[in-house]
Amino acid sequence: RPRSTQEDEVVLEQVAEDPSTSVRFIERRTGVSKSQA
Repeated sequence: RPRSTQEDEVVLEQVAEDPSTSVRFIERRTGVSKSQA
């Protein structure tokens, strides 16, 4: 499935808030799969 710009922005916001965050945490919090994050 192609990524959307909105998903990209959500992931980037999560990383900006906490650069040490994990892709698993991003997946749980946003619903964006860890392979996409």
